[in-house]
Amino acid sequence: MGLAMAVVGLTASEAVGWTGFGLTGTTVGILVVIVPSTPIQTTGEEIMFRGAVLPAAGSWFRSVKPAFITGLVVSSLMFAFLHGSSDPILFAYYIVFSVCTAVMGLITRGLEAAIAFHTANNLVTTTINALFAGGGAVAVERSEGSAGGLTLLVPAAASLAALAMVWFRERARRTVERV
Repeated sequence: MGLAMAVVGLTASEAVGWTGFGLTGTTVGILVVIVPSTPIQTTGEEIMFRGAVLPAAGSWFRSVKPAFITGLVVSSLMFAFLHGSSDPILFAYYIVFSVCTAVMGLITRGLEAAIAFHTANNLVTTTINALFAGGGAVAVERSEGSAGGLTLLVPAAASLAALAMVWFRERARRTVERV
């Protein structure tokens, strides 16, 4: 995610609201709140959306594939809607992110990888946003047209890369366990 944010910053810093590096009392205050609270917040979101909503919506079907797909669609749409974006590209990014974390949960048979990735994503993104807010407050603009166009393809690709990494790691781990 750090690399993805660096690419975004170099190619479209105005799209993410970066005004320049600044380390002020405001920046430090934001980081003091963000660092300890983000793991709690992201864990809560993963437990709610991937640990509760996904299986609850999936329980409407007996067959595994329709159950997972239904749960995936319902939980991902809820995740995106609750993040409050009216920008279609940002909304689509939230869907991609949610699908990636849900599939991580399926692959690993747990929420740990999804929680770790969600936490890393939010910590890295928020820390970088705070550091490059020119010493001011971090404002996440979610209105239509605010996502910077196709800029979000970079973090979406990073989410897909993290999903691929989880898949390869689990595949290798299960191969070793069989031997």
